[in-house]
Amino acid sequence: MALPCPSLPVPLLSLMARALPSKSPWRMRKSSWRSAFTLSIADVAHLDESDYFGIASGNKVADKFERTGMTATKSKRVDAPVVDQYPITLECSVVEMQEQPYGLRVLGKIENALADEAVLDEEGKVDPAKLGAFAFDQFQSGYYALSEKVGQAWDSGKRLV
Repeated sequence: MALPCPSLPVPLLSLMARALPSKSPWRMRKSSWRSAFTLSIADVAHLDESDYFGIASGNKVADKFERTGMTATKSKRVDAPVVDQYPITLECSVVEMQEQPYGLRVLGKIENALADEAVLDEEGKVDPAKLGAFAFDQFQSGYYALSEKVGQAWDSGKRLV
């Protein structure tokens, strides 16, 4: 299901990829980089597969998808794949790429958002409790489930105003 993007003039997303060695295949193939990408929010049900995607190099493993049993289809909006099993995917076009000393900065325009109906509430909004998303903690090298609401945006801090 396609969800409308936030009502911003231009919804943008900025990412940082880790620093790459100067002889990295990614740097050498820069001319073949696409002008689009997708960013998915993985769920706990696919934690093992998601971790594997981060462990295995596409340069050394012929087909990471085949090994995980996951599938991808071509996005209808941008020239990039959509991982079918992930509950949320942002389809983005590249606005700018900058090599930085600490990594590659990618600025993307969010063209569309896809969400599995199973993670939506009665009003068609994403329900974080149904999403089953997780986050990576680089200090403990752990994954943590994100589902408990701990405050209300633009309200919790009002007592300090």
